[in-house]
Amino acid sequence: MKKILMSAILLLALPSIIHAQTIFFADKKPQKFNGLGIYNNDTTFSLNLRFRMQARMGYTVDDKFNLVSSDYFLRRLRLRMDGIMWSKKLTYNIQLSFSRGDMDWDNTGFPNVIRDAFVTYKAHKNLSLIFGQTKLPGNRERVISSSELQFPDRSTANARFNIDRDFGAQFVYEPHIGKHAILMVKGALSSGKGRNNPTITANRSDGFAYTGRVEILPMGEFAMKGDYSEGDWIRETKPKLSIGATYHLNEKALRNGGILGTLLQQPRDMEQVFVDAMLKHQGWALMAEYMNRKTKNESPVTVSADGKTKTTVYDGFGINTQLSYQFKNHWEIAGRYTLAEPTGDTRLTEPQQKDYSIGVTRYLNYHRLKVQLEAVKTDRWDLIKESALTPNYTFRFQIEAGI
Repeated sequence: MKKILMSAILLLALPSIIHAQTIFFADKKPQKFNGLGIYNNDTTFSLNLRFRMQARMGYTVDDKFNLVSSDYFLRRLRLRMDGIMWSKKLTYNIQLSFSRGDMDWDNTGFPNVIRDAFVTYKAHKNLSLIFGQTKLPGNRERVISSSELQFPDRSTANARFNIDRDFGAQFVYEPHIGKHAILMVKGALSSGKGRNNPTITANRSDGFAYTGRVEILPMGEFAMKGDYSEGDWIRETKPKLSIGATYHLNEKALRNGGILGTLLQQPRDMEQVFVDAMLKHQGWALMAEYMNRKTKNESPVTVSADGKTKTTVYDGFGINTQLSYQFKNHWEIAGRYTLAEPTGDTRLTEPQQKDYSIGVTRYLNYHRLKVQLEAVKTDRWDLIKESALTPNYTFRFQIEAGI
């Protein structure tokens, strides 16, 4: 009876709720593509809605073209909500994921739907304060949204070394230097345990994660924040360059990738360093990254109390480079070279891997609607036995659709 009564009240109230709000496309200029929104008349609240999906199929074959694996699945399905609360200086952002591969389910056994949930306070025109769960200021490829990639997915090096999302407090300081140059200083103090889920929380240690990042844009701002999207869709009329570096320390990390991966048998302190750059001009785009992880003062191999189970931190370094050209009709061709190399005792369980990728993308509506093809050759090398493993060839087709 109570449920029926509440439903009736909501139905009666709905016309007045709609009357008090205005529904609009969040950006009337079509080049921004920022979804569908609702705001109240005194502009003290707004709700911007966006969704997107990535439908993918792929095949992997060996050097004799025998089928190794095939995939037909939704790589990502997400709902995003953001807007202002009480004041334009105070904003919120929520992002939910609904596909299995997007939930970290296989590593944790827990369907983690929440990706982002944070508030931002604009304390000054150059200073923003952030609290909640979101991406740490790590390597550029990871911080770029998966909706704005020029390949169907990020590189193998990123998969091995990125620091992903965490819960904590962050700041972003963006002063101008001279006439054109921009400096960005970013910092975060976070839990070091990654996205909230009961498996990790139950094993919480007393360590924290500390992240600092510096970026400089010596030639000024990119159009449409293009330093954090892949490919030169806007075709910058003047050269634009961004150079960044990140240092990350995770005390008593519980997973073999620090914030990501499978649970370790004992906690480990991990240091990570990232250096990256983005250059764009007249359809050309170049992105390059170096990544490194090192377990401090201890072996990366962790052993269970009974000595039967071992879990190893992925110590090592990675390199990722991408070069692309986008034509005026928004067809794009791109090449990528990726190296992920383990070091120390990690070499006992992990091979060196090199990927050579070629991608073709047709952008129908910026990154919001695009069709992508990719071919990848993967070479792997056992660093202990000094022998080559069977190479693989992967072919992917993906459609990204969203608002």
